[in-house]
Amino acid sequence: MNVRYSLSLLVTVVLMLVVSCGRQREPEEPAVELPEPVVEAGAEELEVTGPPSPEVLADPSEEGLREITHRGVRNALHVEDLHAALSEGYENGLLFDLTGLELTDANGEVIDASSVYGRIYFGPYPFEAEETDFSHGRMRKSAVVDGGRTRLNIASLLSDKYNAEEWTDRGRLMVRADLFVESPGRDARLGTYDLLAGFLRTNDGFEKAHSLVEGPFVSMAGSTDPGSVTIWFTLDRESAAAVVLNDGESIVGSAPARRHYVQLKALQADTEYEYHVRAGELESDNHRFRTPPAAGEGEVVFAYVGDSREGVGGGEMTLMGLNHQSLSRLVSLARSHGASFFLQGGDLVNGYTTVPEDFRTQLWAWKYTVGGFWHQAPVLTAMGNHEALLRAFSVEDGDPLEMDRWPYRTESAEAVFADELVQPTNGPQPSDPQRPTYSENVFSWQWGPVLIIAYNDNYWYASDPTRLGGCPEGYVFAEQLDWIKGQLEAAEEDETVKYVLLMAQEPVFPCGGHISDAMWYHGNNNVRAYVARNGEPSPEPKGIIEMRNELARIISASSKVAAVLGSDEHAYYRILINDSVPTGLMADDADGDGIIGETEEEVSPLPLAHPTWYVTSGGAGAPYYAEEDTPWNSYWKRVNPDNYYFSSQENVLVFRADSDGISLDVYNSWGERFDGVHDLMEAKRPQSEGR
Repeated sequence: MNVRYSLSLLVTVVLMLVVSCGRQREPEEPAVELPEPVVEAGAEELEVTGPPSPEVLADPSEEGLREITHRGVRNALHVEDLHAALSEGYENGLLFDLTGLELTDANGEVIDASSVYGRIYFGPYPFEAEETDFSHGRMRKSAVVDGGRTRLNIASLLSDKYNAEEWTDRGRLMVRADLFVESPGRDARLGTYDLLAGFLRTNDGFEKAHSLVEGPFVSMAGSTDPGSVTIWFTLDRESAAAVVLNDGESIVGSAPARRHYVQLKALQADTEYEYHVRAGELESDNHRFRTPPAAGEGEVVFAYVGDSREGVGGGEMTLMGLNHQSLSRLVSLARSHGASFFLQGGDLVNGYTTVPEDFRTQLWAWKYTVGGFWHQAPVLTAMGNHEALLRAFSVEDGDPLEMDRWPYRTESAEAVFADELVQPTNGPQPSDPQRPTYSENVFSWQWGPVLIIAYNDNYWYASDPTRLGGCPEGYVFAEQLDWIKGQLEAAEEDETVKYVLLMAQEPVFPCGGHISDAMWYHGNNNVRAYVARNGEPSPEPKGIIEMRNELARIISASSKVAAVLGSDEHAYYRILINDSVPTGLMADDADGDGIIGETEEEVSPLPLAHPTWYVTSGGAGAPYYAEEDTPWNSYWKRVNPDNYYFSSQENVLVFRADSDGISLDVYNSWGERFDGVHDLMEAKRPQSEGR
């Protein structure tokens, strides 16, 4: 439940379905029986209330450094720009016209919209939705952009030859704009952009219809409350909206807004429902979702990927900040294996941008890419290092200083991440209220016998924490470790929890591509977070290796952890970590320089209670990495190769869990299985510890 949205009357309609404009923390008021569909007030998000955002620990502008307003920008145009350009109709379709907009390029320089050229591609979305559950678009027509303008001849799609959707007077389009801008000396690419838009044919021609611009998405469905599901979506204009369940048996509405969060309650556990969205003349396609089983029950299939940010190769591999081609293929593959929910370990998009609208547009593209799955089942994600929204400052003869964007309550990467997603809010509170939130980037969530614990090891980023305050990649504050420990201890006593999986972006024991950071830094424990003490940046008492080891001990104390999932390294590997694997203790630091594993320094095993699989899946489209030598993977190569496997292929992990065990199968993006573990819990039995 999230207090950022307004809370008002909860109602019961037929099945005692209740809508709310958001997720709430407070106890519910008694439901009220009403004979007709009900419209609530306040579906739009409200302004954040509470104390003003505190000053940032160190503002480089006060030192005379110039702020770089446009750095790392992937999208010069934003979703709102595209919808504004595609707003007018004509006799045979819709006009695309950028010339009335104030535009800038990725460097913040003003663009003359009349100098933009390129091509627009368009076609139905979803394509033949009556035949498929997995929504996807298919482009069929194109139009040349010249002088920042073109016409989309939609009438041609309604002809007998091309009308696969059997449209009559309305439909929904997938529109792709591939744009360039004339520039002295050499023209520049403005970018490739997708958007979704509805059209309506009238007696006078065509007009842009009331449109779903994202969603609908199925969220907040978990086994601790299997009768509650939140359907959320965004419209192109403010209006009242409703979710229609089971062909009109129940209608649950919300008041005028652009983004709606419709909470359905009193559903039956482990039951399939059909729904669609209605907003004025807008009727979305029908979708189906299945509620989760009761806690501890059922057979569960779910999938995990990481690192879908832009790849190499252009086109859909670099669409709006992510590898649309690879991620869409892998999420479709997950659904084909019957996944009930989909997890991602971070690095959804390129990020590292200083422009909030660009960051939101990148996240929109990720949501759109996984939307075919998300229309039907929950998608949850950890926060990666590339989910970075920054302020940047120029430094003479050096890389710019970068830091998490402030005010933290509204513009930090964590705050915008939470605003753009719908995830559980049951994580810890920061020990320092001046830091960004953990809400919706640290959480636990249960489906059947499986408990997912998401933590954030890319929190409160700063490129130079010693100067600015903040965290290096991989660092986890003590309040998160305490919260994880509490979650695992509670799970140990909870009979409904049979298997626990933790997920975060940075690997605990990296094996290729990020051994110089993640949670290793070549054994350099001097790496640590810096916080405010007496108004100055002050180092945390424990360094990255100490915090890593504490996390590993907390995890090993649980008999139910099936795997710890990471990403960040653009590959796949699994490695068993037990008390024989050399991972490094600070006692190994013979010369006292804070760095372990240097020449002639021994790397010792950790004292761990239960062996645990650490599995990294960073192959959802980002440029691949190769394997590198570490103390832990070198050990298993010598002692027992069955306990370690590495591949640079794109991949999706598919887990299957029931009362008898939990298994892992790993597929590449072409659907070939190339690795797996029959029973992830077998490693915890003494005879299989690999000694």
